[in-house]
Amino acid sequence: MLANVEELLQNREVVISIAHQLLPRDYLVFQRTSRSVSKALAERDQEYWVWKLKRMGLVEGHGEQGIAGTPENAVLYIFDEIRQFKPEDALDVYKRFHACFWPFMNKLYGKQLQGIFPVEYSDPLLKARLLGNLERFNRCNSNCRIFYDAVEQVIQTLRDEFKANVTKELERLYGMGAYTGASMYVDVLSILDEQQVAVDLFLEKSKYEDGGMMKDSAVFDLEKSTIDIESLNAVYKHFISELNKRIAVADAMFGSKCSVIGSFSEAFLEEVVVGYVKEVLDGEFETASGVFGARSRLEYFPIVYRRLMEVLAADVADSASAGPDFKKNLQQAAAKLLQPVADRYLTVVVQEFDLSLKDEFVRFADETQRREALRNEQLYQSLRSKVDSQQLLDEKNNFLLSFTRMLKLSASARQEEEQLQLAYDFSRLNDNLENMAALVSVDLCYQSVNACRRRFEDLELLRDDAAVAASVAVNRTCEALYRVLLERLAGDHVRPGFERALDLLRAYNPQDVSKLDAALGPAERELEPLIKFVELINIADIILQMVTIFYNNELVGKNVVSRHNDFLNAVVHEKRAFETALDDFVAEGLNIGINKLMDEIVFVFGSNQLPDDFNPEAGSVMKREIKPSKCARMIVELLSNHCFLLTGATDKGTIDVFQQEVGERFFNEVVKNIKKNIISTEGAIFLICDLNYYYDFIANKLRQKQIVPLFAGLKAVGQIFLVSNKDSKELGKMICDVGKFQGIFTQEEIYEFVQRRADWSRVRKDVERVMYGLAVSDCIIM
Repeated sequence: MLANVEELLQNREVVISIAHQLLPRDYLVFQRTSRSVSKALAERDQEYWVWKLKRMGLVEGHGEQGIAGTPENAVLYIFDEIRQFKPEDALDVYKRFHACFWPFMNKLYGKQLQGIFPVEYSDPLLKARLLGNLERFNRCNSNCRIFYDAVEQVIQTLRDEFKANVTKELERLYGMGAYTGASMYVDVLSILDEQQVAVDLFLEKSKYEDGGMMKDSAVFDLEKSTIDIESLNAVYKHFISELNKRIAVADAMFGSKCSVIGSFSEAFLEEVVVGYVKEVLDGEFETASGVFGARSRLEYFPIVYRRLMEVLAADVADSASAGPDFKKNLQQAAAKLLQPVADRYLTVVVQEFDLSLKDEFVRFADETQRREALRNEQLYQSLRSKVDSQQLLDEKNNFLLSFTRMLKLSASARQEEEQLQLAYDFSRLNDNLENMAALVSVDLCYQSVNACRRRFEDLELLRDDAAVAASVAVNRTCEALYRVLLERLAGDHVRPGFERALDLLRAYNPQDVSKLDAALGPAERELEPLIKFVELINIADIILQMVTIFYNNELVGKNVVSRHNDFLNAVVHEKRAFETALDDFVAEGLNIGINKLMDEIVFVFGSNQLPDDFNPEAGSVMKREIKPSKCARMIVELLSNHCFLLTGATDKGTIDVFQQEVGERFFNEVVKNIKKNIISTEGAIFLICDLNYYYDFIANKLRQKQIVPLFAGLKAVGQIFLVSNKDSKELGKMICDVGKFQGIFTQEEIYEFVQRRADWSRVRKDVERVMYGLAVSDCIIM
């Protein structure tokens, strides 16, 4: 048997394995067992002592060895003094630790606990340090499990008893409010690495309970369905006051040794503050005007959020244990907790804005219809009363500003009813025309734009360092709000208003008034619909300016839309669609207005251009003053009253197009009028006066260069009627000279004019011979 043992001890690896499982004293004895053992261990001796020091937490290095001996208090502070060692000095360093702690190890192993803690170590801090050092030293004995486990069990028993006593004292001091005194016991627990006990105690004692007080604190004014900022501030102040109390307690107890307040504050924020915010934004309340629901209250989220951020930054107390970024971290935590609410808000705010605009425009449309119906009823009753009192036939009608002194009707009952209906129809039309500008409300559009701007401002409250909502998401929401604004303005307000206005323009027909006094002055007979439509154009221009300024300032100016000329951008597309719709309405209205103006011109030509204006009776020419006819004067005044209506109401390009279109169509009506009249050589001078009068208006007042040549050509046409029938061949030559007429008319068109000469039958033969080389009478049917 002994031989077998000696044989084993000859094995170097076996020797080293056995040695590394022995306590220091046994190791030294084993080392002296035999020469072979001694030799084997000598090569690895340093490794044994280095391992033990490392198990105690020391590290290899070149620092000072600390204390040179083992003073009385070395058991408490030796780990502070010696933290590094040189491998070659490992045995010497270990001896110092062994000298300090081995007497305790023997007592602990033998469970000799009486007087284990000397009197001088009765201070809880020193006792905690001693326990901690004993446990730390015992780690180097872990290679001998029996000894290590026995000692560790006893240390844990002592530690548990000590921790229980410390915890009890800590609770007593906390209950007394002696937080500074409790701080020492927090230090004791920290030395034992049991600071979580103190943290748990603080968390348990710091739970917030308001007894339902906060639930009774209404931050919304249910009567007005709005938020009460003062109440909101009071609630936040209360919460932050409670948090600050706990911060003061934590700082007194933990100081900077334990960062308990950071995690506690975030938990307090989540459970108390954010929990309350979510509760008040999610519930529903009955009000006098209906249910003030979560969707309506969610619109106030930016205000609730921003005020919370401000309170956290301004009113939360600084904490020694939370670090310099404490408040910023709280803001970021609050933002993260409220992000789901912010996401819902970004969706709901667009939907609610859409519904609110829709309701406002429906309410406006209903109110407009109601007022119109009321006016129509009052109008009918007024006219009915006049008929019943026999006043209708005696008074000058005032129901259509452009038609007065009209319809002298008989007083029979049947005619009175017809008279009443006609008067009512014209009065209603006139009333609607008078109120055409009210079809689109600048004030309502301004309120809508402002409502959009307020939501933009609310959204800006969500842009901050805490980033409760990503900037991209806020931008998308702003874009969506602006699109909703344009869609509702166009679809629910501007479009219906302009369509109604266009219907009124189409309904107006001066030719329906067949008995209008032809002598009525042109100034009194302005085309009321066109004038009122110009007012509507002014309103449309103001609305367009509002949405454009808003776009430039709030979207482009604040980088919500980075590339405002990007045709793929939905906002740009919607804005251009809105502008195009307005332009189309304006163009259609002006076209209808021009049609009505031309109808009026035709009417004036038909009713005031007398047959003898250009074909006077023989001998009457000498008695007439050479000046433009009454018809020409009426028409030019009519044109003057309407060609400049758009000045100041829209851009110059639109004005030019309008005036050019009026000029071109007026030119055509003048041509038609010439072709309808018989013109004598004596009457040609009066035709030329009219044509010169027209030319002067176009060239010197309207000043549209594109159409001046048209009327210059008309002036030249007047010359063909001055040529005497004795010079018929000369007349034919004039017709062939197309350049004489500014290139406006072809030879065939000039030929048509010449046919309106009173002496056409007399000059026809010579004219045609000059034009064609022979006259029609020269042709023979074979």
